[in-house]
Amino acid sequence: KFITLEVRGDFAFAELPCGTKLYGYISHPYHKRAFKYVKDTLQDFITEDTFLLSIDVAQRFDSNYAWPKTMNKKKFNVVVECGAYLGHKTIRFCNELLSPKGIIYAYEMMPDNYEILKMNIKANNLQKRIIPIQCGVLDEKKVIEVNGYGRQRNTITDLEKLKNPLGLKVKVFPFSHLINEIKGYDAIDLCFVTINGAEVKALSTIKKCKKVIKQFFIAAPYMTDKKRNLDLCLDILKENKYKIFPVKGKKIEASIES
Repeated sequence: KFITLEVRGDFAFAELPCGTKLYGYISHPYHKRAFKYVKDTLQDFITEDTFLLSIDVAQRFDSNYAWPKTMNKKKFNVVVECGAYLGHKTIRFCNELLSPKGIIYAYEMMPDNYEILKMNIKANNLQKRIIPIQCGVLDEKKVIEVNGYGRQRNTITDLEKLKNPLGLKVKVFPFSHLINEIKGYDAIDLCFVTINGAEVKALSTIKKCKKVIKQFFIAAPYMTDKKRNLDLCLDILKENKYKIFPVKGKKIEASIES
C-alpha cells in the first residue's frame, strides 16, 4: 500500500501509510518491458517508471522472506547490515528492532546505491540512528573490481552468475576490522549479511573480532569452489560455538547465546 508513488527528479519515490518515505531507482528497460505484461494486475497508480520501486518496497521493506524469524526479538542497541542496498530494510530495522538509543551501521559498496541509501536516511530523519559507510566487506583491505549487473546484482568474488565486469573499483575492508571500528559497545546484537558470495571470506575473519556478535542472519545462495557457501558459513559458525536455527531457503540464522 502506498500513500504516494511517483517520480521525483531522477528517482522514484514512495510514501507508505506508516509514514516511511523511500527513494529508489526509476524502472530500468527490463522492468518497463515486464510492466507491460503485468500492469492489468497492478494497482492503477503504479506506472512503468515506478514499477521497480514498488517491487523493491514489497521485497525489501514489506516482505518477511529475508527477515529474522527465529531469533531473539528484544530491542537491539547495535545492528550491523552488510550489503544495505538502498536502505529500505535498514529503515525497517530501525522502525522495528532498535531500542530508543539504538544505532545501525549500514555498509554498501555501490556508489549509486550508497547515494540513495543516504537519501532514504535523510528523508526519514534517521541521521542519528543509521550510519552509512561506503565500502565492501571481505577478508582483507584492498581496492577491488566489481562484477555484476548494477543495483543489487553485484559481487567482489568470483561468481559464475555475475561475471560481467562493471568497470568499477571499490574499497573493501575485513569484516573483523569493520566490527572492531564500532566504538562504545561491547557487543553487536544483530549482524545481517547479504553480500553476494563474499560472506564466506568475510565470516572467516570472525575470530579477529574483538566484540561478541550475538546473532547472525546470512543469505548464502552461491557456491565457492563447487562448495555451497551455505555449508561453508555453517561450518565457520559452528566452529565458533554458534547455535544454528532451522530456517528454509539458502539462509542462516544463528545465535551465540544458549
